[in-house]
Amino acid sequence: MRVELKKKVLTLLLYIVVGTLGLAFIIYNFSREVDKRNNAPSLNFGCAINTIVRKISFERNGLYINDTLYNAGGISWYSRLYSKAGVFNFSSFKTPFTLRKAVNNDTLHLIKEYSKYYLVISEEVKYASEEK
Repeated sequence: MRVELKKKVLTLLLYIVVGTLGLAFIIYNFSREVDKRNNAPSLNFGCAINTIVRKISFERNGLYINDTLYNAGGISWYSRLYSKAGVFNFSSFKTPFTLRKAVNNDTLHLIKEYSKYYLVISEEVKYASEEK
């Protein structure tokens, strides 16, 4: 009887230790991902951009342009791109293209061949905050 009680106590201690370590691991990874996104270069009002985008992906709510994480603040694969031809989702836009943004402007210009598309960052941020 005493041996069974020791087994139960040891099993309970093992579960507590493993559960605590698992929770600590989850919290550590989450805080690391948040720090990584917060320290990433930002596509905000004050910065200028002029780059050729050869690879773009949206992973874990992050915007990766040419394998560099950007703090995009609401820009995602379903963001709307506007042009004279109509409105498109970002997911339908294929690389390569040129990405431009002027200083003190909240509009991203995407130029592909002879077509020009634009995305208003402040609208995407507002849309993302309404979604939550």
